[in-house]
Amino acid sequence: MRRVYAGNEWVLKSGSEEAFIDVWREFASWGRSVVGGAGKTQLFRDQADPRRFLSVGDWESADALADVRAHPEYGEFDRRLREHLDTAERRTFQLVAEA
Repeated sequence: MRRVYAGNEWVLKSGSEEAFIDVWREFASWGRSVVGGAGKTQLFRDQADPRRFLSVGDWESADALADVRAHPEYGEFDRRLREHLDTAERRTFQLVAEA
């Protein structure tokens, strides 16, 4: 199976950055513990726009990522994250090159 990467771009409501980071950390930890196949997960903050974040997490397969997204608790974490958001965009990627 090929590894996949969950990528999310988040634009936060002003003033909710620290609360969002706290929920995101809890969410990322939960995701690694609830199903197998989770790899490293990282959260990046845009230096030019402190309300814009990017998270990237690698998964051993599309099935493992689908399993965590289908878990009953996933929706609750998604709701808690969205409380802090103006916009969000979720994508799934496959690695095609490295240098």
